[in-house]
Amino acid sequence: MSLNRIFPCPDCGSDVSKKASAYPHCGSPIAGTDTPTTVVVKEKKSIGCAGILGILFLGMLVFSALDVNDGPSATKNSEPPVPKTAAELRIEEIQGAFSAWDGSHRVLERWIKRRLKDPDSYKHVETRYGDKGDHILVVTTYRARNSFGGYTTESVTAKAAVDGTLLEIISNP
Repeated sequence: MSLNRIFPCPDCGSDVSKKASAYPHCGSPIAGTDTPTTVVVKEKKSIGCAGILGILFLGMLVFSALDVNDGPSATKNSEPPVPKTAAELRIEEIQGAFSAWDGSHRVLERWIKRRLKDPDSYKHVETRYGDKGDHILVVTTYRARNSFGGYTTESVTAKAAVDGTLLEIISNP
């Protein structure tokens, strides 16, 4: 009879040596051993709020980098873009001179503000324009404080190039 005999674990059924102080698979102690067994239990670490925010941020970056319409199925079903006509390109160039925020003509607004007594009191009311072929005609209505401290509404009409530069002030209050 040998002392190094292998026998099965009653809990998990795996083989274990008689010299072992605990079953290697399940960790339960072997009866008759005088060596106390220590079972190491690893604690599960939590990622915390900063970890969750980091994961969400990375997820948003990945999601924003992916364009749903750029996949292979989108290119099979979509038609090639139609080139813009000369009239559409001209309209885009004209609209580039106007503010997307309030519709004011940027260069004309700066010209008006330089001539006001109180430029900080300038309030844009409305801007209209007409395409005349070689230039555009811009009419801007605004409110501003006058010399007496009251607000007045005025309009300025100007000729401007398609790219937005002022060519001539036609009417000035």
